[in-house]
Amino acid sequence: MRRAALALFAVLGVSGFFAYRSVRASQPPVPDLGILRNSPDGLGDPDAVITVTFDRPVAGGLEEVVDADDVFRISPSVRGKAEWRDPVTLRFTPAEPLEPGRSYRVTIGGGFSAMDGSRLPKPHRFTFRVARARMLAGDPVGPNSEPRFLPPSPRFRVLLSSEAEPRDLLSHAEVELAATCPGGAGSVPLRLVRQRPIGTDDPEWFRYFGSTGNDSTRDLRRVAELTPARPLPPGCAAALILPARLDSVAGTAVRWSFSTYGPLRVLRAGCPREGGCHYGPAEILFSTPVRGTDVLRHVRLGPGRRFTVRDSAATSDHWVLEGRLAPRTAYTITVDAALTDDFRQRLAAPFATRFATPGVPPSVVYPHGRMIVERKGYGTLAVQHVNVDTLLVAVATVPERMEARFLSRGWGGWNAGWSELAPSAERRRIPVRTARDRSGITGVRLPDARQRGGTLLAVRVGGRGVDTTESGGQPMALVQVTDLAVHARVGVDQATVWVTGVDDGRAREGVEVALHDTSGAVRASGRTDGRGIAVLSGFRPVRERAREDEGCDAWCGSSSDEGYVSARSGDDRAVVGINEYDPDLSPYQFGIYNAWGEERAPAAGAVFTERGIYRPGEPVYAKAIVRRGPLGGLAAPGPGDSLRWRFTGREGAMLLDTVVALSRFGTADRTLRLGPDLPLGQYGVEIQAKREGKWRTLGSTGYQVAEYRPPEFLVELTSTREPRFAGQPVRTTVGGRYLFGAPMAGAP
Repeated sequence: MRRAALALFAVLGVSGFFAYRSVRASQPPVPDLGILRNSPDGLGDPDAVITVTFDRPVAGGLEEVVDADDVFRISPSVRGKAEWRDPVTLRFTPAEPLEPGRSYRVTIGGGFSAMDGSRLPKPHRFTFRVARARMLAGDPVGPNSEPRFLPPSPRFRVLLSSEAEPRDLLSHAEVELAATCPGGAGSVPLRLVRQRPIGTDDPEWFRYFGSTGNDSTRDLRRVAELTPARPLPPGCAAALILPARLDSVAGTAVRWSFSTYGPLRVLRAGCPREGGCHYGPAEILFSTPVRGTDVLRHVRLGPGRRFTVRDSAATSDHWVLEGRLAPRTAYTITVDAALTDDFRQRLAAPFATRFATPGVPPSVVYPHGRMIVERKGYGTLAVQHVNVDTLLVAVATVPERMEARFLSRGWGGWNAGWSELAPSAERRRIPVRTARDRSGITGVRLPDARQRGGTLLAVRVGGRGVDTTESGGQPMALVQVTDLAVHARVGVDQATVWVTGVDDGRAREGVEVALHDTSGAVRASGRTDGRGIAVLSGFRPVRERAREDEGCDAWCGSSSDEGYVSARSGDDRAVVGINEYDPDLSPYQFGIYNAWGEERAPAAGAVFTERGIYRPGEPVYAKAIVRRGPLGGLAAPGPGDSLRWRFTGREGAMLLDTVVALSRFGTADRTLRLGPDLPLGQYGVEIQAKREGKWRTLGSTGYQVAEYRPPEFLVELTSTREPRFAGQPVRTTVGGRYLFGAPMAGAP
């Protein structure tokens, strides 16, 4: 009986073993460990850090760390530190810069396992070459500077990314002379004076240009000092030619222009070439820089004209002789031979020239834009004119049906409205008389717009010899003659209007005010109280109109279509446009900034993720909160309202685009599982709600996809609190535990 039982146990044990083996054999094999990328790839810098990124975690925990020194090999051998930057990235930091021009071979051995047990099918090898020096910047000649007055033997300071072999640097470096140089075109070789680290005498920006970090001990940049092998010709335009990279001296070259100084000469003196100098000032141009004090001492403007210069301590080749001149008058500029330049050169001979100021061209100038003229005042528009014997005045009354077109647009949009008003405009010719080249001011009386069924007057004034009003050459003045000053603040469904007097600034009570839309229709109305204030409320938000000339949709976001506010007291009426482009009362003048585009929608939303960083393959949890209505009156959306989720990838590609129903609290959440092979980088989430028949963006946020190692353990240090004197022992206790509670027994 016992023998039979043993036999039965043996049979069951053998069958159980084979059953276990069959289960293990049915599991899919683990794929081989792979490498996604390595850096540098082909060409690297001398201070490069070598990294290798695997396609799955290799070093994921304290007990699962693969010794980086056993995995990483580089040939030729380089001193440095190999370590795991994160579970999938192996990093090697050289202790000293790599040798420029040399090739290195990196080998990742295959004698280790990843966390899932996979292995490299064979050792991974790649080769890269260390780049030689490249040109970064230069002084005084560089990519962004073209000095004009260098000495014949200048010293060029060139900032290099690393130290360069003199032979490679000088083999294709030269100074190229222009054909206008004394002696004609040609080239001059360069001589290397020395190479050195960046010093205190170098330009301050050398320290930051091309810098790779704050570690000054690894700063590979060098300053090469070059000078021409022989002096350059004076007054010569030239170019410094250098190879862009020393890896390929026959490739692209940098070309930095400059010129040397020549003898001191006066190149030009008199009126500036750009624009006339009817009333001055004159100018003088030298071939080399001259100090301002020497200009005051050795330059004369006659007959008997005194002048000043901008800065007598400065040096410049161009000086403006600040002083008032008379039109149509002859003047002389003389320079005595004692004048010296910055290079201690003197004029070869005294200089003298004669010039005449031109006459003042006919002009008409007057205030333009939106303005108010007091009813109790003169009722005129002040017009300044020079060399004009007749003013051509055109005044058109803006009917109420066109008020919104003028009040809601800037100056540039008034021409279209003027073309409609011009045929009915009143035109007057006003004779004026002033002395030649002298300005005069004439008050142009404005008509009473009330008698013509309007409030606004569009005015343009020209003159004989000046652009006519029909051509649009003269600006427009949009004038209202009134004693009411209107101030308005308009929101989505409420507005506050304040009316004061123009002449005394006091509040006006009982004034009828109205808010108009862009068509002139009244949206809300009211009457001012004893403070001159009227509060308008209860009107519905108006949808902004598309501006076809700008090619935008119905939610362009421009408040230039918000309409205007009117105020009426007896037979007096005034208007003010609701326009964010008002140059005098723009919101930014009061520390307030405009809402643009979909920010103006009567809705608000917020979206956030439960953390800001995720690994590939992990789920992203996002939540959104949505409210309707204007700010200050937000409420949860009604039943049946929807929310659109848009998850975008690193390059903007769409990962998920879906519509969900909002809860009765106006909230929604969404989970997106990231792909295991997703590229690392910044990703985005956007929420949209449907308003006015279109999906409007209410909120957005971003998160990072990265490989990282979360903290696994906690270290604490405790000590007694009693005070101790020098020389007494102090007892401390250091304890370590894993975050899930287990002690770290035996950990260093």
